[in-house]
Amino acid sequence: MGKVTQVPNVLALMIQHEQTVGEIYRVFARRIPADAEFWLAIARDENVHADWIRDFAAQVQESGAAFNEVRFNLHALQTSLDYLKVLKTHAEGITTPARALAMALQIEHSMMEKELFRIANGDAEALKNVLERLADGTTAHIRRLEEYQKQQKTRATPPDA
Repeated sequence: MGKVTQVPNVLALMIQHEQTVGEIYRVFARRIPADAEFWLAIARDENVHADWIRDFAAQVQESGAAFNEVRFNLHALQTSLDYLKVLKTHAEGITTPARALAMALQIEHSMMEKELFRIANGDAEALKNVLERLADGTTAHIRRLEEYQKQQKTRATPPDA
């Protein structure tokens, strides 16, 4: 069936993934001070997401429950994390809201497209809860980013004279 482990590496990677996304958003807050409050709020959400995964990992460890790590694509998760680290470096050069929003939307959409939060038959209820919350949080970020993008475009468009 696959490797079953007490403290799964995949959860550590998922935590790093969420934290790295939050770090990118904190870079945007520094690089675009006028939008700092927006980006810091989104970054805090990413920390909350990492905490959900941490709490689940602690539950797995405390309960002694087996966790089937093979049901996740570790290679895809590691590749995604590596790519986020590259994006974090690129984020240091971003100075416009439009570019920051484009990168953030790319990040959030890619998490959904890679099905990082896909629930499989046989997943423990606690894992299903965490994955559903992560998917919902990502979807909420996409909506917030798209709304903020619309606001930015409205501000950039001069009113009719």
